[in-house]
Amino acid sequence: MYTETKSTNLSAIFTIDDAVVINMYASGVNVNISIQNYELYKANQQECDEAIEEFKQHVEEMTEEAN
Repeated sequence: MYTETKSTNLSAIFTIDDAVVINMYASGVNVNISIQNYELYKANQQECDEAIEEFKQHVEEMTEEAN
């Protein structure tokens, strides 16, 4: 039996003043979001959360295109 799997990955980082604040990675629908600098995250939470939502939207678009 022939079985084929197509996999799509997406990664992104969010930085403030050259410091990595958030590291994001997706493989298909599996998403991993890691806060690397909690102090900068808390000080810029709205901007950081907007970046996370944008990443999630791109993952959703990527997943829809793959199907």
